[in-house]
Amino acid sequence: MRYLFSLICCLFLFVAMMLTACDAQQQSQQPDSRLKSFHVLSARIIILDTQAEVDGTVQNRGKDRYPYDVSLVATFYDSSGNVIGQAQGTAEDVWSGMIRPFVLMGQVDSTKYSRMVVVPVSLRERRYEKNLPSPPPVVP
Repeated sequence: MRYLFSLICCLFLFVAMMLTACDAQQQSQQPDSRLKSFHVLSARIIILDTQAEVDGTVQNRGKDRYPYDVSLVATFYDSSGNVIGQAQGTAEDVWSGMIRPFVLMGQVDSTKYSRMVVVPVSLRERRYEKNLPSPPPVVP
């Protein structure tokens, strides 16, 4: 009986630790608040078999004095709202106030395609520091 009680206590502690770890991981993955400054202005899809290409533009409405590389994801849906594919890509060097093109590549079930939603998902700062030497070009 005592062994069973100890086993149940250990199991309870293990579950509690796992739930705490999952909660901490979810809190650390909060969306970047700067993403609100980036707006997709246009997007059109080109489908060939199961290949999908999304061409569009994104605008930086933020006030930062340096550009960002903006990662975007297009999610494709059927008429019932089920996800039937995705495409990813990046708009590079998007300065404040600027509109930049992007191309996303991915897969889609073309027989079921109904609509898509394109959203920015992450940013990478592109700071150019003065008085630092430029890296040498990469030569193959």
